[in-house]
Amino acid sequence: MRLFIAAPIPGTWHHRLRGLLTGLDLTGWAPTDPAGWHLTVRFIGERRPAEVDAVNAMLHQVCASTAPYVLNASILCTMPAEKPGMIWLRSAPHGAHRTLHLRLSHALDLPPDDREPFWPHVTLARSTTRPPASIVERAVPGDLRVDRLSLFESRREPVGMRYTALLTLPLSGTAPAAPAAEA
Repeated sequence: MRLFIAAPIPGTWHHRLRGLLTGLDLTGWAPTDPAGWHLTVRFIGERRPAEVDAVNAMLHQVCASTAPYVLNASILCTMPAEKPGMIWLRSAPHGAHRTLHLRLSHALDLPPDDREPFWPHVTLARSTTRPPASIVERAVPGDLRVDRLSLFESRREPVGMRYTALLTLPLSGTAPAAPAAEA
């Protein structure tokens, strides 16, 4: 099973993001399925089905000791800048988002992502041609509240990636937190 942990996108943001995509020239772009829009916090990778219970238990502990947080200063942009391959909703780097990634990495015994800045983002489309139509970067107003996490399974299907939430938990911040590992 190919697994990752992500924050589902609130319904109010689905409408906003669909409107942004509708106004773009998407020649050379394949929009991702809105039902699968998410804000990845930690990619896990391949795991045996027998390991899912341990990941679920760890996620319960991390969610209980993590308070919700808000991402802002979001922009619609292409990434990477040199050879655009994706259209992102990208938010400003946020300490709570980075700390959550570090805590999950430590709990899963995985090396943390060392890219800086560590951009919280939602992938809205992937390029199908080189070069795809250019996208003008623009600010997207509003705060994106991260108040729950899901353990997702991803499967490649003929129409693209399909994401299935196996478990969704609220971020409550009511339990003591284990320290985050250093990057």
